[in-house]
Order: sequence, then structure tokens, then C-alpha cells
Amino acid sequence: MKNNGYKTAIFGKWHLGDSFPYRPQDRGFEVSLIHKGGGIGQASDFWGNTYFNPTLWRDGKEEQAWGFCTDIFFQEAIKFIEENRNNPFFVYLSTNAPHEPFTPKEGDLEEYGDRKGLSIKLKRFYALITNIDENIGLLDESLDRLGLR
Repeated sequence: MKNNGYKTAIFGKWHLGDSFPYRPQDRGFEVSLIHKGGGIGQASDFWGNTYFNPTLWRDGKEEQAWGFCTDIFFQEAIKFIEENRNNPFFVYLSTNAPHEPFTPKEGDLEEYGDRKGLSIKLKRFYALITNIDENIGLLDESLDRLGLR
């Protein structure tokens, strides 16, 4: 894609390798903000890493991020789109949620708190989907505002 003038970026999940030559930057992505293979808090990740204020990898270097992981990935994707709106671009946005360990933001979980018949695990799962839906809405609004739809 770069050979055809596209700016390329990935935000979120990357499960194709953590070492050369399988990292995003080795596979054609000019910009990357990812968690390592497996997932946040899993074996290849930093010990104790969580969905909140996670350590992520930006262009191959570790970086402390602030906020909720899904929000961070969408915010960074929107920022990239805004910066490249006048040129061809490709964004690969692959969220790690909804995924075990099902750790949603508290406000999203409250929406499902009184629902009878739902296990706590299912409530957490739905709360993660709620967060993704909200972020898709922000992305849609950004594309409209930038005249890209």
C-alpha cells in the first residue's frame, strides 16, 4: 500500500508475531500502537498490565498509555485519520475487547447492573461491547466531520 501512496497504521491487537520480521513495522505499517500477541495481561505482555493505563508498543517501542485500552486505540486511530485526511490512508483497528478477562469501565458495567438473569461475566462482556459501540460512534462522527464518508 505504501508503494501506492497510502499512509498505513494499526491500532490494537496484533497476533502475527512480536519479533522481527513479524512485527507490524516489518509488515508495512508505518504507524503502530499495539499490545503484544496473546492480549493485554497475557504471557507475552508486561507483568501486571491491565486494560487501564496499559503499557503498549508504539512503532516497536514500549510506551505507557493513559486511559482505557479500547478508548486509546480508537482515539489514536481518529488522530491518525485527522492527520492524513487529505491523502490516501489505511487504518487497521483491531480491538482487544470483548476478550477475557472481561474488564470493562465501571460506567459501562453499571448499565447492566440490575439486569436479572445475566451472570456477572455476561454483564462484563456486554459492557465491553457498549464501549466499542460508543467508540464506533465517535469514529463515525469523525469521518462525517472530516467529510470522509
